[in-house]
Amino acid sequence: MKSKKITILSYYDWAGSGYRLYQAISKHTNHDVQFFSEKYDVVFNHPHNTNYISDDLAGVQDRIDESDIVHIKGDTPAEFLENNTGLIVSHKPIVQTVSGSHFRKKEYGGAGTFAPDMYDRCALRTSFEPDLLYPEYKGILTPLAIDSSDKPNLWKKQDPLMFSHFPSNPGVKGTKFIFEVFKKLSDKMKFRIITSKQIVDFDVAMKHKLTSSVYFDQFMVGAYGNATVEMLQYGIPVACWLNHDTNNPIITTDLEVDKWVDLLSDLGDLEKISKESKKYCDETHSFEAVAKQWDELYKNIS
Repeated sequence: MKSKKITILSYYDWAGSGYRLYQAISKHTNHDVQFFSEKYDVVFNHPHNTNYISDDLAGVQDRIDESDIVHIKGDTPAEFLENNTGLIVSHKPIVQTVSGSHFRKKEYGGAGTFAPDMYDRCALRTSFEPDLLYPEYKGILTPLAIDSSDKPNLWKKQDPLMFSHFPSNPGVKGTKFIFEVFKKLSDKMKFRIITSKQIVDFDVAMKHKLTSSVYFDQFMVGAYGNATVEMLQYGIPVACWLNHDTNNPIITTDLEVDKWVDLLSDLGDLEKISKESKKYCDETHSFEAVAKQWDELYKNIS
C-alpha cells in the first residue's frame, strides 16, 4: 500500500494516549506521521509529546497543508481546534478519535461538552472506548495503544491478596463505590489495599500498582481506560465495571455492591487470569496490533 502523510493533532493529551497512538503508527507502518498537541500541565506526568502546536503554528500549518489526512485524537472537533489554535484543517480529510469525558454523556459522569453531530464532517469517526460509540456518532472502536509486546508478566501470587486503586478523579472513577465493596468484603476475607488520597506521579503510581494482585480501574462510565491497559501489559488482572462487550479477561459484574463482594470473594485462578490479561493486551492493544488496524483504515480514506 502506498504510504500517506498523516498529521495527528490532540489539543488535550493528558494521559499520553494520543502520543502512544502516534508511536504505534510511526514504528509499525510505512506512513509519514507526525504528532502535535497543545501544551498542558498535568501532575500525573505521563510520558508525552513535546511537539507543541503553539511553539510553531506556521510550521504545523505547513505540515497539515502537505498531509493526506488530519487525524484529531480527542474529543475536540475540528471547529474547536481551529477556533482555539488558529489552524485550518477543514480542507483535508479528517479522522476523529474520541476518548473521554468531554464527549461522554453526562449521566456517565462526563462533561458532555461536544455533541455527536459536531463530527459530521469527518471522513472516519472512531473511539478508544465502546461506551462513546453512540449510534448518532456512527463510529468504530479503535483500541488504546500500549507498547506491551516486550513487557514481562510481573504478576505474583500473594496471600493475602493485594488490591490497588489509584484514581485520577475519584468522582469519575467511582472510588466511593469500590470502597463500599472493600468494606463489606473485609467481613468475608483478608486482603490488603494500596491506594492514595492525593494525586500521585505516574511513575510512583506504577511502582505501587505493579505490586497488585488485582488493580481496580473505574466504576462509573462502564468502560475501561488508560489505567487498565497500563496494567494489562504487565499481566496484572484488572477489575472494572463494564456495561458493553465483555469478550475480554477483565473482572466485572453488575454495578451492585453485593455482586462485587461475591465475585471478589471467589476470584478463582488469578494466575490464569493474569496470563489471559497479558495475552489479550498484546493481541488487542499492543503497538503492533493497533498499527495494523490503522494501516487498514488509513488506506480507505481519500
